Amino acid sequence: MNGTRDGLVVLKGRALRMWRSVLTAVVLIPILGTITASVTIIRWGIEPRHVWLAAGLYLITALGVTAGYHRLFAHNSFATSTPTRLLLGVAGSMAVQGPILGWVADHRLHHQHSDGPGDLHSPAFGRQPGLRGFCASLAHAQCGWFFTGWRASGRYANDLYRDSVIRFVDRNYVWWIGLSLASPGLIDWLIARDPFAAGQAVLVAGFSRIFALQHVTWAVNSVGHSFGRRSFETVDHSRNNAVLGVLALGEGWHNNHHAVPHSARHGMTAWQLDVTWLLIRALEALGLAWDVQRPRTQQ
Repeated sequence: MNGTRDGLVVLKGRALRMWRSVLTAVVLIPILGTITASVTIIRWGIEPRHVWLAAGLYLITALGVTAGYHRLFAHNSFATSTPTRLLLGVAGSMAVQGPILGWVADHRLHHQHSDGPGDLHSPAFGRQPGLRGFCASLAHAQCGWFFTGWRASGRYANDLYRDSVIRFVDRNYVWWIGLSLASPGLIDWLIARDPFAAGQAVLVAGFSRIFALQHVTWAVNSVGHSFGRRSFETVDHSRNNAVLGVLALGEGWHNNHHAVPHSARHGMTAWQLDVTWLLIRALEALGLAWDVQRPRTQQ
């Protein structure tokens, strides 16, 4: 059975066992797919188009998470049209990091309790001493917290529950996963008409791309609160990490984000590359985004 406490949903018994089984599949299957892809590449090589296909889908689905799930839906850092909201929601869902309503609720809870009691994935709160304790805290923040059975309650995303577009995206999450995996094979089949190459495209641009993006995004929770520089004296342990800044399309400037959470811009200097901000600026220039939140000079 389930319970609710202080804004948290606690899964128990059969519900917890089912939850853990699903999450094990979500984490493990992309790993197995990546291993299989590596074997096929070693044995038969790889088509260059598979690399480009993986890179293109990584960019699309990553922007769905960073511009959509995070900056638009979790923080309302800009406004956009219904079709753009739908596209960003679907693209974020194709990253296979959870349905949009649960993702947003968990993230808002994180900001409310960042690195303190109630933060579900902090690597700092409850950390044990020594190297072993440090590694365990990183593993917990990366993806171990999924299996605890604790999640943010729906009250943290009440505004999105009232949005018919978001409810549509959320309840069809399984279909977006299917699209994420099937689309590389379909695209490759239309190009080459080779079933083996299409299968390898699914492994490389499907499973391996999902695996890479999952762990880059989750590393913002672990690495982004453990390694890097602090430009702002925030109440948590958030860090700016240049490697994550590139791989996570601007999300790695995490200390900047925690200093000004509602800003659509995370990279605040010329050298802090923020690809997500470039997309939002382009949408704004085209009239497809408005009310774009920026950090004020005094902030």
